[in-house]
Amino acid sequence: MKNYMNQYDSLSLFETTEEMDFALEIAKKHYSHELNKTQIAVLDFIAQHALKAVGVAYLKVPTIAEGVGKSLRTINYATKKLVDLGLVDKYETLRKKSGGSGANVYVIACRIADGLAERFADCEIIVNPTESKVDEPKSEKESLSQSLPKTLNKSLKDFEKNNNTKLVKDIEIEQEQLFADTPEVLRHAYALIDSSLGNKLTKRLVSAYKNSGLASDSAWKLQDRCKHDSTFARELGDRITQSIRNKKDGSEDELCGYIYKTALNMFNDYHTHEQVSEIDVEKEFDWLNNPIAERFVNTRIEGARHVSLSELDFGESTFNNDDLPW
Repeated sequence: MKNYMNQYDSLSLFETTEEMDFALEIAKKHYSHELNKTQIAVLDFIAQHALKAVGVAYLKVPTIAEGVGKSLRTINYATKKLVDLGLVDKYETLRKKSGGSGANVYVIACRIADGLAERFADCEIIVNPTESKVDEPKSEKESLSQSLPKTLNKSLKDFEKNNNTKLVKDIEIEQEQLFADTPEVLRHAYALIDSSLGNKLTKRLVSAYKNSGLASDSAWKLQDRCKHDSTFARELGDRITQSIRNKKDGSEDELCGYIYKTALNMFNDYHTHEQVSEIDVEKEFDWLNNPIAERFVNTRIEGARHVSLSELDFGESTFNNDDLPW
């Protein structure tokens, strides 16, 4: 292997293992929604065996399968995914003397940097000015954050002076996204707040919906009702938008509580309205099995008795025969 494999050592893109580990950590966060646990495990396994020539590993598929605890087929799918994302370059080799397939060469690829460059191309970059030319001893964390691989520094042209502490911090803290099934009206309502708070409000809205009569009388979830009932969705969006504006200067807990009460009142109003609308006014009135009819049935009726005209008081009246037409 030494005779014909060493030619691949020159493909190494990193000077130290710290640089490689740092780039891989960024890449795994960047592609977190596209990589599953097995693919990440394969990437880590390759990196663990890419130390002699940093970023270059010589491995057979069965070796990876045994190390990760997966089948050969699964490993082939995983490495293909890593290659497709540009995280790894794969080279198949042949034995020159005995023939047959040799170990594959896996190279941690520079397209990690290219992917990050596209992601942060439109971001405002904050660079801390250097206070003094005399550098104080750097901590281990600072050294790691400022020792990016050459390919990464080249791709991120905004960091000409290689002072990128702020960028590292932003990458490590992945920005939370709104829930995938968040209704469109709520996405518009959350335009003035961050996604993390938006998700908290969505949880409160779902809780209010479940605690109202709407959820018990319908198979629809809140997201379904917003999708199929445009009037309901529009009113909910308007109320949430107004609530956020009313409580923009308050705490998150105060806003969440206010949103919950507002939504619960709205949902209960809708539930009451739906119950009333279900009453059939044209249905024949049941005089026997009805609470109103019971009042008539239970009414006491006194017996009839004879009354003379002298007992009746008609009041005084004057009658003029001249008023008659005949």
